[in-house]
Amino acid sequence: MDIQPLIDTLFNNNLNDVNKKNDIFKTLVVIVLVCFIVTYMFPNNQTYIIILFLFALWVTNNYIVYNSKNISIKNNVIMYHLNVLQEITNKYIDTKIKEKNHKLSKEVVNKIYKNNELNSLYIDSNMIEFLFSIKKLSEWSLPEFYLLLKGTNNILKIRNEIEEYYNANKEYPENIYQMFEQSLILRTNTINNVHRFIYNVPKTDLLYNYIDRIIERYIVLISRNTDKIYQYIQNNIKITGINTDTKFISYNTIKPYDKNNLDFYT
Repeated sequence: MDIQPLIDTLFNNNLNDVNKKNDIFKTLVVIVLVCFIVTYMFPNNQTYIIILFLFALWVTNNYIVYNSKNISIKNNVIMYHLNVLQEITNKYIDTKIKEKNHKLSKEVVNKIYKNNELNSLYIDSNMIEFLFSIKKLSEWSLPEFYLLLKGTNNILKIRNEIEEYYNANKEYPENIYQMFEQSLILRTNTINNVHRFIYNVPKTDLLYNYIDRIIERYIVLISRNTDKIYQYIQNNIKITGINTDTKFISYNTIKPYDKNNLDFYT
């Protein structure tokens, strides 16, 4: 029996990963449950101690392998959805390039595509799944959908840059306040992009209600990211204290979303 997956789960030092902590907790729960069941079935029988230990290892290891496969499949699905969103972005870029009266060099074209890569969406799988679920909107207004994707990616890019800087330097960027203000401007713009779809979809009550629900859900998802950046600002103030660089920015965090509506997009 190859128990390497079990060893990797229990003794991986990267405990900052929330998913890793959850895996360890689930693994320990499985071990305890298996031990309890076998002990209950064979009480006070020393012969079964070794069997109990080996059986617990076998069950737990198979659970980890199965769970890892599921995670891998889910990651592949999310990556496929992200690629679809990138294709929609590229489709819009294609139309804009064709509208140019003069021919662009290959170098310029490649630079345009490079600048429009959705290279930060990957940090929020829920956002990827949501945007993929509403990709139908791109058929009614490709420019608005492109701006929604681009703006969302830029907000996540700001969050990602802050996190990467902190992980590398154990401090936050000096311009974190400006980065947060920029993320709020982008959030307003992207929410407006979603609102403007109401002018493009067929005029039916069903689609109007659909747009309303999309707006509500998007505000929740994007605000979770700006909430995170705001939390980093509060952490920065705790670390550096209040000084001449400190900038207090008015910001209201989001309210918990109604779980009854959550299933519509997840």
